[in-house]
Amino acid sequence: MFNAIVSADTLQSTLESVGVLVDECKIHLDDDGLVIRAVDPANVGMVDLSLDAAAFESYEADGGLIGVNLVRLQDIAGMADSDQLVHLELDEETRKLHISIDGLEYTLALIDPDSIREEPDLPDLDLPATVVIEGRDIDRAVTAADMVSDHIELGVDDEEGVFYVRAEGDTDDVHLELGTEDL
Repeated sequence: MFNAIVSADTLQSTLESVGVLVDECKIHLDDDGLVIRAVDPANVGMVDLSLDAAAFESYEADGGLIGVNLVRLQDIAGMADSDQLVHLELDEETRKLHISIDGLEYTLALIDPDSIREEPDLPDLDLPATVVIEGRDIDRAVTAADMVSDHIELGVDDEEGVFYVRAEGDTDDVHLELGTEDL
């Protein structure tokens, strides 16, 4: 069983976070939220996303696994205004996801989870720093870096107490530093 109501803005952000890496994925529907783990086809980028039940207006699930075409689901979610609510309900008999957005009804055929690429094993990383940053700040840094390069360096300077973003192009460079008060 899966029955949830979520803001379109939350759903769109969640799908966008995963959709930049893969076109289809497995979604674990646990009683405390949903979990998506996926790796891109080139094995370069990985996403490990959890959306707690508290992020939903209403959430009921008794466990399970579904396979979803993210491109189609993103298209459907994109029809909603950011302040609208999206109702998602799994029909276990037909293995379809019923989606309602302000009178619009859509039925999305699900994908057999066994036909989707295996989920990655999470690496055991011992990272020296943890940074929590506003989405708008990282978005601004990545947008600026994209103007000069297709590579970006993210790091922490312990001595200065800053998180930094750097990109170096052939002729131009981008550098952004955020101190502890900005993080």
